[in-house]
Amino acid sequence: MNNLTELTVAGLLAGMIASPVFAVGVEVPSTNVVGNESGHLRLGLAAMSKNSVYDNYDEESRAVPLIFYSGERFYWMGPQGGFNFINNSTHQLTAIVEVAPDSWERSELQHPQGSPIARRDDSDRSFNFGAQYLFKSDFGIVKLKAAKDISGAHDGEYYELGYSYPLHPADKWTVVPEVSVTQFDKDYTAYYFADNPGNGSGDEAIRMSFKLGVTYELNDSWQILAGASLSKLDDVNENAVIIDDDEESSFYIGFTYKVF
Repeated sequence: MNNLTELTVAGLLAGMIASPVFAVGVEVPSTNVVGNESGHLRLGLAAMSKNSVYDNYDEESRAVPLIFYSGERFYWMGPQGGFNFINNSTHQLTAIVEVAPDSWERSELQHPQGSPIARRDDSDRSFNFGAQYLFKSDFGIVKLKAAKDISGAHDGEYYELGYSYPLHPADKWTVVPEVSVTQFDKDYTAYYFADNPGNGSGDEAIRMSFKLGVTYELNDSWQILAGASLSKLDDVNENAVIIDDDEESSFYIGFTYKVF
């Protein structure tokens, strides 16, 4: 694909992601979706269910649009897009922009009168900018990532260390287990997890996560995707938070179609 076409696709995807319907994304390991493909656009739909950490929160299953594009320089994978400065068989260095995964709406509360979230305005789903480095080897993929809010929602930032190991148990199957540790600074923690963001939580929260993504190739055009995640939030002052449980889980299943 030439550079002009790639820029056109990048602009189209940026406009779609900025719209409210694409505010939620399914984070799927990129090796699940496109493998070694380059210059291909995949669109699809997934059903996602999430058990949130927030107090009295009832986030039901919902349909989530899927957008996956991998070009020579530019890519978009679910809630994250990037521009590759370095991308070879061993190293990948990328400038990234993403939609933050944490947010809540008071309309989702089961018992508004009994939840500290009812005293807060709906959180804004922030847009982050940062950098990501991947080290790829026969022993798996190591990820280093740093991102900061650029939307003015909270001005917080976070740092992530992850490891994944793509598996190919059969000809049309790809399985990617991933473990990660993410540290959120005080601004991020106060905005998304504290009952009074002006005072902050006094802590820098840490989230430990395990994710599993599975892909089955029906044919060259159609894919079936499924995945699950489990995370645990630590080091948050329990007396100043709007969370009910420090564990969060999610599950999704869907499909994608290769547009080109």
